Amino acid sequence: MTPLSGRVAVVTGASRGLGRQAALALAGAGAAVVAAGRDRAALDETCALVESVGASALPVVCDVTDEAQVDALTRSAVDRYGRIDVLVNNAGVASEHRALELDVAEFRRVLETNVIGTFLPARAVAAHMRDRGGGAVVNIGSVMGRSGTSGLSHYGASKAAVFQLTRGWAVEWARYGIRVNCLALGYFPTGINRDRLAEEGVAERVLARVPARRFGVPAEIGPTVVHLASDASRYMTGQVVYLDGGMSAR
Repeated sequence: MTPLSGRVAVVTGASRGLGRQAALALAGAGAAVVAAGRDRAALDETCALVESVGASALPVVCDVTDEAQVDALTRSAVDRYGRIDVLVNNAGVASEHRALELDVAEFRRVLETNVIGTFLPARAVAAHMRDRGGGAVVNIGSVMGRSGTSGLSHYGASKAAVFQLTRGWAVEWARYGIRVNCLALGYFPTGINRDRLAEEGVAERVLARVPARRFGVPAEIGPTVVHLASDASRYMTGQVVYLDGGMSAR
């Protein structure tokens, strides 16, 4: 039996990139997947890939910063499958601005998406999990949440907040059988950062900080997401797990 057979996973930011890879990994482990994001056409592509490995999929258009849309996402998942066992909080944004040039609107956009957009799905899904006896929440964080990086102070602050949400929720919700962990990622080239990494000299400077001397491959997040979502980590909660080629070891 696959480790998530019979379970239902909600993945935010599932339209493409790392969210799509998380959805495919969960599907490969036996879960039905509710793929949430803002781009319906891209969600349909994700769901087609999920179904190609034999799993059930439901696309739901959702802006994770909109409370009503997040509540509707949760209802859609429960109406379709009767349960939610796993939430992968993957939706997020990033940008690079030195602090003296950072405008308040951009700072708010990053915080709203990465912090409030993590809180709202977790609150909605955890209320359901509490009532049915437990589940697993996997927040997607970043190594930037633990170290200072020029031009990324606002992004790093948002991801440090995700670390603390993870720990606080783990303490609050353990009594309900809900586990909460964070997968903190290093550099994985995706649509969110690929153009920046392609600029002259940028990739070389980044890789100089990575002991493994390479970028992550998006599919590499899958096994860790499945581990954190499954009973293999049933005594693990409140932890930040780094998948970063050794960056956090420095």
